[in-house]
Amino acid sequence: MNSRAQFYTAGATILILLLLLHVLSLPRVTYRPLEPGRARAIEQMLKSLTANALAHATRNTNPSGQYALSVSRFITRALSRVDYRVLSVVSYRVEAGGSEGYAWAKARYSIEDNCYWVEISFKISIISAKRYFSNYTLEYLAEVKFYAESDRKPCREAIVELISYLNKELEVKGFRNLDNGTFIVTAGLGPNPPRNLVLKLLISDWRGIRVEVRARV
Repeated sequence: MNSRAQFYTAGATILILLLLLHVLSLPRVTYRPLEPGRARAIEQMLKSLTANALAHATRNTNPSGQYALSVSRFITRALSRVDYRVLSVVSYRVEAGGSEGYAWAKARYSIEDNCYWVEISFKISIISAKRYFSNYTLEYLAEVKFYAESDRKPCREAIVELISYLNKELEVKGFRNLDNGTFIVTAGLGPNPPRNLVLKLLISDWRGIRVEVRARV
């Protein structure tokens, strides 16, 4: 009985030693630290690249389900022109998508033995929408108040590129930035507009990422 126990103990010890030798023989994965200035420059470059790719997708791809392919192609073309002697890009992976009022992209870059995670997004939320008659312009005006976020932070600058209904473009009468990501846009509806209009707004941030939202007035 003791001999059998000793046999199992010796066998287990040998297996543990073999496993330890195998682990020690595995290649070590190390990440080479970059100079802080260069690392920050690369990270900023990748954020700009990803944002430009998403902006391109939101303006040239429909529906939003095709954003991932468009963003990936844009980044592939851009990185193919980079001299590997200046910047060694090992690999990258991109995800992107969107819905009404929302566009996003996530990317993981492996560059010079270092990993960079980049997340870009732009989101619009309608706070309120109303119409009223202006005694100054003698027409009805639509006022839409919305909140904008860029990369999950209040957007400092938003641009209303288009506001329309029934394929009719409306004239923007006023635009106010209330800070903290809140904006108000006013557009002319004419002297006798239909009731319950659904307005379509195309809004972009300072990077050119564009989303579409609707508001009923």
